Amino acid sequence: MEIESKKTFKTGFVLKEPDLRRLVDTVHEQFAKLPGTPKSSGTFRLKLRNGAMLDSPSLDEVLSLENGGSSQLVRLKYEHKVDPDDKTTHARFEFINVDIDEESSYTSMQFQVNGANRDWVFVSSSLLEERCERLRRFALNQISGKGPTALLFRLIPSLITLLVVVGMLMSMFHSIDNRPQVSKLLEGAIQAGTVKEPIDAILFVQKQQDRMKFAKEIIPIRFFIGIGVFLLLGAFAWLFLLRYYPVYNFCWGEYAEEFQRKESRRQFWLVIIVIGLVVSFFGSVFANNVGTLKKWFGP
Repeated sequence: MEIESKKTFKTGFVLKEPDLRRLVDTVHEQFAKLPGTPKSSGTFRLKLRNGAMLDSPSLDEVLSLENGGSSQLVRLKYEHKVDPDDKTTHARFEFINVDIDEESSYTSMQFQVNGANRDWVFVSSSLLEERCERLRRFALNQISGKGPTALLFRLIPSLITLLVVVGMLMSMFHSIDNRPQVSKLLEGAIQAGTVKEPIDAILFVQKQQDRMKFAKEIIPIRFFIGIGVFLLLGAFAWLFLLRYYPVYNFCWGEYAEEFQRKESRRQFWLVIIVIGLVVSFFGSVFANNVGTLKKWFGP
């Protein structure tokens, strides 16, 4: 009876040379534990960015590839079988750059183990899963899929935008509705003694009406400016992640240098942004409480 165990991942990955060697060694070690230690062999099938397909039995040959530009690796599959071809006992794992490979879905990592020995299949599958788990990297597409939870996550950006718009509209209408009446302002000015003559009262009322008219005109403008700034910041954050957060990574050859450069730049800019936010926050707190500080420490 044939036993099968497989698993797929819809996350990003960072596959480095030592990781690939460990995966291949794990498969070799498991096949060496089969009863009678039958002869077995493995083959790599590679797909490059320019569409070329390569087959190789050598791990060193795979790791010696240029892996950059049009020759960048977008799909790597390793399959190990008992010789001669045994349709019952075989194992394979595959890594796919979902952003580039047009033939793939959201599945970026997968493995499958088949065999007649149940314990061997389950142990081999468990070891491969453990290796793959260590390579996972957060990716937005890992929340895709079926079911209400996936749908909720896909709607989160739209819900956030809607909440911001509603909040700004409520704030705008609250500001308009809660403006003090001109009559109350005039009454307060008379009681304070700033308005004494009828001509002064007329000028005071006219000035207040002009200010309210200006506020009524400027609040919608501020609203649309706020929405524009929010959308621009969201677009900037998205472009920043696309440029400096590579999700599917075969880290050897030329790409290893490119990957390290992007990681360093992302970390640098994140530190700058965090420092800027902290300085801005404490600067705002200081400016708002400068009067209190003067009372505490004197002139």
